[in-house]
Amino acid sequence: MTLRPTLKSKRTRTFVLFFLLFLLLPFSFQCVKTPLDFKAPQWSVPLNIQLIDRTFTFQQMIEKDPKFIVDSTSSHVEYRPSSIVNSPTAILLPELTPTSSSVSNKLGLVPLSVPIIPNVTVGFKDIFGIDPPAFPYPGSDTSVTMNNNIANPGATYDYLVFENGRMSLTITNTFPFAISFQAPGVRLINIDQDLAVVATFSFPTINAGQSNTQTADVSGKLMSANLKMSFVIQTSGINGKTITANDKVTAQLSIDGGSTGSTATLKSAKVQLDTDYPVSSIPDSAVQLIDDSTKIKRAEFKDGQFKIEITNSIDTKIVVGFALNEFVKRSNGAPFKLKDDITQDTTGVIPAKSKFTQTVNMVDYAIQSQKDTIIGGKKDTLAVPNVHFSINIKTLAATQGRVVISKDDSVRVDINPQFNNQQPPAKTYVLEKVVGKVKPTPVPISQTVDASVGDIGTKFTADSIKFDSVSITLKILSTGSFPTDLAMKIVGLDKNGVRRDSLIAREVRSSGVLSDTLRINPGVEKKIVFDKSTSTGGRGIDQFLSSFFSGGSGSLPQQLIVTGQALVDPPSYYQYPESTGTVRVGDSVFTSVEFKFPVRVGIINGTYKDTITISDTSGNKIDKESLAEIDSGKVIFTINNAFPFQLDVGTKLLPALATDKSKPDTSTVLLLLPKVGEIRADSARYASKPEAPVGVTGTVIPLTTDDVDKINPASFVAIAIKLKTAGNDMPVEFRKDYYVRLKAFVSVRFNVNFDKLK
Repeated sequence: MTLRPTLKSKRTRTFVLFFLLFLLLPFSFQCVKTPLDFKAPQWSVPLNIQLIDRTFTFQQMIEKDPKFIVDSTSSHVEYRPSSIVNSPTAILLPELTPTSSSVSNKLGLVPLSVPIIPNVTVGFKDIFGIDPPAFPYPGSDTSVTMNNNIANPGATYDYLVFENGRMSLTITNTFPFAISFQAPGVRLINIDQDLAVVATFSFPTINAGQSNTQTADVSGKLMSANLKMSFVIQTSGINGKTITANDKVTAQLSIDGGSTGSTATLKSAKVQLDTDYPVSSIPDSAVQLIDDSTKIKRAEFKDGQFKIEITNSIDTKIVVGFALNEFVKRSNGAPFKLKDDITQDTTGVIPAKSKFTQTVNMVDYAIQSQKDTIIGGKKDTLAVPNVHFSINIKTLAATQGRVVISKDDSVRVDINPQFNNQQPPAKTYVLEKVVGKVKPTPVPISQTVDASVGDIGTKFTADSIKFDSVSITLKILSTGSFPTDLAMKIVGLDKNGVRRDSLIAREVRSSGVLSDTLRINPGVEKKIVFDKSTSTGGRGIDQFLSSFFSGGSGSLPQQLIVTGQALVDPPSYYQYPESTGTVRVGDSVFTSVEFKFPVRVGIINGTYKDTITISDTSGNKIDKESLAEIDSGKVIFTINNAFPFQLDVGTKLLPALATDKSKPDTSTVLLLLPKVGEIRADSARYASKPEAPVGVTGTVIPLTTDDVDKINPASFVAIAIKLKTAGNDMPVEFRKDYYVRLKAFVSVRFNVNFDKLK
């Protein structure tokens, strides 16, 4: 430690002492007996040694913390951490959960016209085996069993099956005698196909020159291309009749749909197609539900896939038409087109009894609503929750042989979502952008803001602090185009990371009522101010900050946690069909915090602590041997208090650490000044009266010889300044130039030993 005596140097002191000795020496010879050995005189000289001279301005107290801002106009001090912008919280678009869907398109026809069956005729020779005589027939009546094959040259089918049909058989008798058919009547029988009976007709007796028509339902009946007509014919009244070669019985078959003029329909046939057969089947449609609560005008995707499987159950190659109405190529808006995964074929040709497969990657396509409407007088599209797809058979390809084709033969389309590339994989479509309606989407927010007050947070404590005019502004911005409802609060953590209190975000509605739900509109920054206007009762902003000062170990909050939830497209907006918006990947909820207040506080037992180094700029030192000559002394404190509250000041003299002379050894207190209690420094500036004079306090502390001996090892002075505003906690305003100046001198009686000055 360096001590600063009033006598400037050893040479000066020696000169002064010799000069005094020269003046007093004659007088001393008259009073003092001459000793055997010469001995220089000794006496006490007063010395003033500077211990402390330090001014603590409020600006200096806070200058290491950039969060304190000095108003250049008023010199008032605000605590204001720079606006802290947290990392944005991404709005995670909902993953769409599509359902599997399928549709079948039946052929609906048989590529074969209902054939015309040739007539069957029975002449006299067919019955009797001889030509008719030229004279009246003398013989008697007879019955004959007949099986007449029906010629069908050039048939392109083996058989057909009627779905709906009626067969009419007309028997015309031109013989001069009557005929009848024995039971079971006239039957149409397949020559092959297990000799199945196609139709049976029962006729009454048909007289000469008469005809009769009977019908049979052939719906569901199989009819071969090779037929025969079987019956037992009975003549009646033939004796004595003259018969010509042209006389006969004619059987004429016709087929209709059950009523005159209608057309029979076929259910199936084994047929050969010599050329491609165009099919005019009506497309069958189905829908795939994309999501039960997301409705889309346009959606673009970053992941997801589905598989299209088209199964051809027909015995011939076909050409299909497929439409996925709302799917367009993302790059150019072109309609969706089939492309086989294996063959890469894009013609829509599917071989007989085979399956076409195409995997569709959602990233390559967009869903674009095709449902036009007028909204607000302008052409628009309605948001839809699903996509439509359809399939139809366009062509049956020519066959090499005969194949069975049924009108119930079909082409089936299955659309099944596949696992995406997310972790873990899921059968969902991952949106990149959606224009439409998304289901209310929660965005949890939890951001930590560093709100510590730097040095003052570690050097200043208080039993209680009352704050005034404090505000915390929480700024929130959503970059999506949907309204967002917020439910937010700010949680404060002290310097030990312990939660002290929280503030619920509220805003004043037009009705004057405070609401906990805050609506932010797209692209408009929302400012949520925590101040007296949005704080009520004992849960206000001032109480929030004051809660951090209790038990003597508090400080301003070190961290603020912004926590809560943003609800994108809330139910109150989602419920309206026309309320659509846009959200894309990268859209986020941005939060920032501006925490400021004029430093206007009321304090009970606040303490500011600092440690300063004792230094001497004169370069002079008093060594141990000289210090031993100090026999008594006192410390004179002078305190100039320009703060608007009382100060209690106490100091400790500390040595330096043995291992690091630049740091104090706080475990060793050499001397307390004052030894008991503190020095009270009053102020005339209560109630923020900056025009009042600075308070000046002087205190004298006596020192013993032991006390003086403890001064020399001291290298540091630990200062504790206790603060207390008037009325215990009445808030007062702080200015940057408020200060306290501490001056302390050690005044000692220094024993001058002339022998030691030689």
